Amino acid sequence: MSTRVMTYFNRKVATPLLAFLQQGMSPDKLAMTVAFGVMWGTFPIIGTNTLICIATAFVFKLNQAAIQVVNYAAYPLQLVLMLPFIKLGFWLTGSDSSAYELDGIWEVIQEDRWKAFQTLGEIVWMAMAGWTMFALVAFFGLWFSLRLVFAKMARGE
Repeated sequence: MSTRVMTYFNRKVATPLLAFLQQGMSPDKLAMTVAFGVMWGTFPIIGTNTLICIATAFVFKLNQAAIQVVNYAAYPLQLVLMLPFIKLGFWLTGSDSSAYELDGIWEVIQEDRWKAFQTLGEIVWMAMAGWTMFALVAFFGLWFSLRLVFAKMARGE
């Protein structure tokens, strides 16, 4: 990664998260916050992430600011992972993805808007199926590993 990207990441993401630890947030809560933030930050329905993070932080009594920092930092991942989530969803469901090629979708949009809306809905369901598999692994993997990392940082190691 470029130095510029790393500097930006440290200034906008890492430093604020470390500040939460220094202000007394427990390593476990911070790890859970980051894990939920990444999980919901990559949710494949654009525009829903912020509200879902607000609700999650409320239910689990997590820090709203911390989860939003991570949610917004994960936004580029949401865009990058959209196509892999769709492909994974088709693979998981055993559906034929050839009917959803870009040329075919463009034709449907021009000919039948209702059918285009249905097709888009099916693609979103496939993305959500693929995301679900990713989310389970990402959440638990991040939560358990970051608990250790943040506990070490809180102890000053």
